[in-house]
Amino acid sequence: MHNSLKDRVLEAIDIVEVVSQRVSLKKRGREYVGLCPFHDDHKPSLYVNPQKQIFKCFACGAGGDAIRFVQLSAKVDFGEALTMLARQAGIDPKLGAPDPAASRKRDQLRRVLEWAAKWFERNLWQPIGREALEYARRRGMSDETLRAFSIGYAPQGYEALIAAARQARVEPQLLIDAGLAGSSERGRVYDRFRHRLIFPIRDASGRVVGFGGRTLGDDPAKYLNTPETALFHKARVLYGLDRARDAIRQKREAVVVEGYTDVVLLHQAGVCNVVATLGTALSDEHVRLLAPLAERVTMCFDADAAGARAAERAVEVALSDRIEVKVALLPAGQDPAELVIGAGPQVFEQRLLEAIDALEFRWQQTLRQAAGGGPAAQRQAAEGFVRLVAQAAARRRIDPVAEGLLVGRVAELVGLPPTSVYTLLERIKRSARTDVAETTPDTSRDTSAYVASLEGLPGGLISATEELFGLVLRAGSCDARTRDVLMQTAVQCPCWQALLRRIEAQGAPFELATLIAGCDDPAELELIQRALKRVPDEPPVGLEDELRRRVISELEVVRVGQLRAELMRRTEPDGADEAFRALLESARRAAGVLGAEHRWLSRSSPERQKHERDTNAAGQAPARS
Repeated sequence: MHNSLKDRVLEAIDIVEVVSQRVSLKKRGREYVGLCPFHDDHKPSLYVNPQKQIFKCFACGAGGDAIRFVQLSAKVDFGEALTMLARQAGIDPKLGAPDPAASRKRDQLRRVLEWAAKWFERNLWQPIGREALEYARRRGMSDETLRAFSIGYAPQGYEALIAAARQARVEPQLLIDAGLAGSSERGRVYDRFRHRLIFPIRDASGRVVGFGGRTLGDDPAKYLNTPETALFHKARVLYGLDRARDAIRQKREAVVVEGYTDVVLLHQAGVCNVVATLGTALSDEHVRLLAPLAERVTMCFDADAAGARAAERAVEVALSDRIEVKVALLPAGQDPAELVIGAGPQVFEQRLLEAIDALEFRWQQTLRQAAGGGPAAQRQAAEGFVRLVAQAAARRRIDPVAEGLLVGRVAELVGLPPTSVYTLLERIKRSARTDVAETTPDTSRDTSAYVASLEGLPGGLISATEELFGLVLRAGSCDARTRDVLMQTAVQCPCWQALLRRIEAQGAPFELATLIAGCDDPAELELIQRALKRVPDEPPVGLEDELRRRVISELEVVRVGQLRAELMRRTEPDGADEAFRALLESARRAAGVLGAEHRWLSRSSPERQKHERDTNAAGQAPARS
C-alpha cells in the first residue's frame, strides 16, 4: 500500500475531472482531447489518458500527472498543487489519509445546509416573507433572479428555524455545527439568522456551505455571515463562483466586488464574471480558486476610504505572479449594484476597462500623499513604496523570475534605474526576512528545475535575458548581434544554453511550434513559456537593441561581483594588479562612467572589435580594454 500523500492523492482523484475544470474535453476513443491552455491552441492538441492518468500536449510538449497540470494551470509550486488536490479529494494534507468519521460528519452538515436553503427560500414566497420580497424587488432584483440565486428569508423570532428542524428531525447540535444556530451560556439553542434576507453561499461546485443575511430591521450588524465551520471558511469561498465560473473562463477575467447584492444585480444585468469576497480581503485561497479560470482579476470597490484600503491588498496578491491583478474604483458614493442599476452595465464595464494594475494603483496613492512636499518628500515616497513592495515580496518568497519582473515594473513606475531598485529591494528584503522569519514557518517546497537553475543570478539579468529570448522566439530568427549577447549570458544558466543550442539547430527562420514540439525538457519548456509571456505580440521598435544593452549591463554587474570575490581571495601579489584593473573597468561600465558604446559592448564581442577597428581607421586612439 502506498503511504505518501502524493500517491494517495493521485489514487483518489480523476485526471479527467481535474483537467475538465479548466478545459472543455471531448471523448475520442479511449482518450479525451481539448484545446491546450498552455499555448495559443487553435486545434485540439491536449490529450488526457484516463487509464494512465496523464495528460500530454503534442504541440507545446506540456505533460505529466494531475499534480503537474494544476502546477501549470494555477501557476503554483508542487506543494501547493498537491495540497489543492488533496483538499479536493477529501484528504487532510497534514495527515495524508481520509478520516471516515470526519467525512460522515461533513455529509451530514451538507444535508442540513441544503435543507435549510430550501426552507429559507420557501419562506420568501409565502406571506411571512412579504417584507423581504418587497425589499429585494426595490433593490432591483427580479423574481427570476431571486429564484436563480435561491434567495430566501429568515423569519423573526429565536426559534423559527429550530422548530422547522425539529419537525424535519434535524438534531439541534447539527444546526449549531452548521452555523445555523447558536447556544447561550444556559444551553438554550437559538436561530442565528433572524428577520434577514438570506443569500445561500455555495462552493465552486455549487454545494451550500453557509449563508449570508442582510438585516431588514434595525440590527446594527447590517450583514451577518455563517461563522467558521467544518465546511465554511470565509477566506476560501467566493460568493457566486459556482454561477460565474463559465463566464470567467470565457472572458479570462474575474471581477471581485464586496457584496452579495452587487453580485446578484451584476449577473442580472448580464455581467456574469463577477464574484464577491465575504467581508475579507482577497486571500491566497481565493486566488487559487480563480487562477485556473482567469488570467486577470479586477478588484472593484466603492471609492471610499474602506474601498481604497481593501484595494491595497491587491498589491500583495499581485506579487504572487500567478495572476494579473487590477483595481477599478467607482464614482464616489456608488457601489457596483447602484451603478449598474442607475447607469447600466455599459458604464460599469467601461470602469473595468479603465482599471489600472495593482502596483500602479498603489504608486498613485503614494504620489497623492506626497503631493506638494518637494523633492525630499518625493524621494521618501519612492523609498516607502519600494519598501512596501519589498516587505510583501519577502513574505511571498517570490522566485527570481517573478522578482525580475517586479524590479522592472517598480523601476518604470518610480522612475529609477532597475539596478537602483534592485539594490534597494534586496536591502529592504534582508531586513524584512529577519522579522518575517520569527512568525513564518519554514516549510520546504519543491522548486521547478528551471527556477532552481537560476539560483544566485540577479533578477535584472534573468528578466532581460528571458525578454531577449522571447523576442527571438516570436521573430523566428536570431541575428548575429543578439546571438553574441545570448552566448555571453547563456553561460550563466544551463537552461539558457540548452535553449540557445536548440534555436541554433533550427536554423533561420524557424517555426515556434516546431521548436516546441521537439522539446521534451520541462525546464526548457518553462523557460519558453516565461520568455513568451514577457514579450507582447507586436514588440515596439527598438526593443531588441534596448534588451541587448540591458543584458550586457546586467552581465557587467555580475562580472563586478565575480572580480571582487576573486580579488578578495588572492593572497599573492602576482596578478592582483590585473584583477584590480579588470574590476575597475567592469565597475565603470556597470556604473556608466565609460562611454555608452563601451558600457554595453563586451571586450570579446565582434561588435566591440568592429567598433575599435572603425575607430582606429578614423585616426582615433582605441579605447583601453
